[in-house]
This record gives sequence, C-alpha cells and structure tokens, in this order.
Amino acid sequence: MYSTVTKYAEVTDITVSSYPESESINNAIKEAAATLEVNAGRYNDEIVTSRLWTSFTFPSTSKELFSESFATMQQDKNPEFENYERLIFDASQYLFSNPVNPNGTEFKAAAQIVGFWMNRDTGMNIPTFGDFFSVLTNKNQQQFLYTIAMINYGLDQKINHNRILKCEKIEGQKYSELDDVREVQLGGAKVLLEFIGNQKNNVPMTTKTKTYYKAYKKKKLGEELFE
Repeated sequence: MYSTVTKYAEVTDITVSSYPESESINNAIKEAAATLEVNAGRYNDEIVTSRLWTSFTFPSTSKELFSESFATMQQDKNPEFENYERLIFDASQYLFSNPVNPNGTEFKAAAQIVGFWMNRDTGMNIPTFGDFFSVLTNKNQQQFLYTIAMINYGLDQKINHNRILKCEKIEGQKYSELDDVREVQLGGAKVLLEFIGNQKNNVPMTTKTKTYYKAYKKKKLGEELFE
C-alpha cells in the first residue's frame, strides 16, 4: 500500500495492490488506512508531506514466519511434497505480493522454500523452456521468478480448483504442445508479467520482455507465446 501523509497529518492518495488481485481486500485496506491516526513527517526540523509504503502480509497456513518454516522443513529428513505444498503455495504468493528484496529475511526464506522443491519429485513438472523463458534474464532473477510463477499457478489449480497439471511427456505427442504444458506456461507468464509490470516491484524489463508485457495487456499473450 502506498499513501501520503500531509503536513496536517491526513492520510491521502491511498493506492493498494494485492496478489492475487482482490477488489474487496483492496477496498478494506483503503478504508482501514483512511482511519489511521498518524503524525506529520519532519525533515530538517520542518513539517513535510511524506509518501509511505507499507506491506501487509496475511499469515500463511503454517502460522509461522517463512524463516521458521524453512528451518523446520530443512530438518525434515524425509520431506514429502504433499506435507508442504500449502506452505510452498503461501511462499510463492508472498513473493508476488512484495517488491523483490533479496536481502529481506522473509523474502529470502520464501524463495528458499519454493527453491527447495525445484529439483525434487513433486508430481508436477515445470516446463522451463520456450522463447519466453529464453528472453528472461537471471541477472534480474526473471527466469527464477518465472519458474516460481509456474509453480504458483500449478499449486493454485491443485489446491483451489482440484486440478493436477502434471506436465508429463506423452508418447507420440510433442511435449511443448501438450495442453497442460501450455496452460502452466501461460498461467505462469501472466503471474510474472503482472508482477514485473509494476515498476515498484524492482524487476526491470528488457526490450524483449516488454513485447510480451504489451501482448499480456492486450489479452493476446497466448498468441505471442505459442505462435
């Protein structure tokens, strides 16, 4: 949430962005923020107008900080994906709800929770290939974030829609053309582009990435990804 505190200690210009996007949550936060009692800011002993950023993170189902949950998961000698998939989903939601902050304790722990399972058997393969994946740069962790976005999409379908997108190879069919592979790639791309399209999230886009972002805003991303 971004807001302005005027010289008269009034909260104005409130903007809220939630992930997943929820108008009801955005409105509830705006209403609550408008009632806050605040003091005007000071700079060099003068009262000034201040622009503030605040992050609201709803508790994960684990009821623990991600740093605590990651430590617990690391100590599990035989971790099973089904026991942690809700935590992984919550961690991925957190990552796409906050500006990238590699040095932040909880941001780092959330990334580690998801990353812990990237090379393990989860029953859901992640199709990390294609032109879109190739134009992303790991200099700004875009490929890593895209992988997390596809994991997020797959877990959302499993947890909230009772659909398992395994993305498994089928004999006689081209892997890149399988319906679930394309769905996961498209769904993940939408999550990623929505996130990096907001400059406040600290992930600059390359010229090629901007081409996909424009297609996403025009609701033609599928055509751009699989032409």
